[in-house]
Parts: sequence; structure tokens; C-alpha cells
Amino acid sequence: PTLAAPTLPDESQQLAQPAAAAARRPRASRTAAVLADAWPAVVAALLKSTALNAAFPFFTYAPSSGQLGDALPQALFYGRIFADIAGRFLPRFLPRRLGSPRPAGLLLAAAALASGAALFIAYVASAPPRLVSDAASVAAVAALWLLGGYCNTAANVMAPGLVRRPALAPRASALMAL
Repeated sequence: PTLAAPTLPDESQQLAQPAAAAARRPRASRTAAVLADAWPAVVAALLKSTALNAAFPFFTYAPSSGQLGDALPQALFYGRIFADIAGRFLPRFLPRRLGSPRPAGLLLAAAALASGAALFIAYVASAPPRLVSDAASVAAVAALWLLGGYCNTAANVMAPGLVRRPALAPRASALMAL
């Protein structure tokens, strides 16, 4: 039995493989550089999204005091929509200092939002009857989503400015859009 000599890939394959690997490396390293610089904005956006997406399904289980009755989940839903839209415009109307927070301020706002979402879930799960209020539920949801819209816009605006290399600012914007 004869052993076949190993075949070498043709020249075009040899040139294409390292070029493809090299093309992938810079993109990954650019993304890593953006994440290393803009992590406060990314973490704030993820925390906000996770907390609010965890609280949203509990709207249908919110206890009603009878003021809105069966319409309470709908009121919570529409309150959420309008508050989120208002929150996204909020940085534009706030004084410059509040409209463009520092990274620590944005993280603090996202942490407050996550705490509020956890409190809302706890309220839905085991609210004592004397604390049940439809108006308070709608106000709490509106406050959470108002802060959520604000955090979203602030994080999206902040991320490109956090990147140390200006050439990576568009990549920061693209990553935040995901």
C-alpha cells in the first residue's frame, strides 16, 4: 500500500485564509475596544431592557382596587407606551447637566430603574390589600418607563462620546442600536 502525499491547497486558498482571518480580527478588536470604553452605556442599556422586559408580563397580574377593574392591564400598557416615548424625548428638554448625564449617573439611573422594576414585581406578587391602588400602579409603571426611555436615549447618545478613538464612534452607535 502506498501512502498518498499530502496535498497542499492551491495558492489562492492559502492567500484567502489568512486574509479572511485578518479581516475578522480587526473587527473583533474594534468591537472589544468600543465595549471597553463604552461599557457604562452598554451595561445601563442592558440593565434597563432586562428589568423592564421582566416587569412587563406582570401587567395582567397586577391587583386592582376596582377603580379601573378589568381595564387596569390596558391602562398599564398604554401608560407604558406613552411614558416610554416621553422618556426618550426627556434628555432634549432637561437642562444640559441632566440631559447628558455622566456614566456613573446613567448607571445609577439604570440601577434605580431595575430596583423599581423588582419592587413592582414584588407588589404584583404579594401586595397587601390595603396597599392596592390602580392609580399607584399606573403611576409606578409610567415612572419606570419614563426613566427607561430616558436611560435608553442617554445611553445611545453617550456611547459614541465614551470611545477614546473617534474613528470608533460609529461602531459604538451601531452596537447601541442592537
